[in-house]
Amino acid sequence: MTDLPTREALGLALLERRIALQLTQHDLAERAQLSQAIVSRIEQARQACTLEQFSVLAKSVRLTRAELFARVEEARVRLRSPKARLLYLSGRTRVARPHQR
Repeated sequence: MTDLPTREALGLALLERRIALQLTQHDLAERAQLSQAIVSRIEQARQACTLEQFSVLAKSVRLTRAELFARVEEARVRLRSPKARLLYLSGRTRVARPHQR
């Protein structure tokens, strides 16, 4: 997965799933045995994702590879909208996880 639209779609799909599961990037990184920096760069489309990373990330967010791939394709379609793309690129799609006390 090396072209920018695919990286952006993967980043958005992964971000949305991570938030739905109420995971931080750190939580996801631990589950996937990746660094938090790698998870961040993949979510921000600043790093291409290897097939091995894609597989482990899918498993870490409780999806099959096929399910994650389907979500990537859905995100790619949504990112064709200029408004959705602008929101994603501006980082406004990120949702803060409430602090636990």
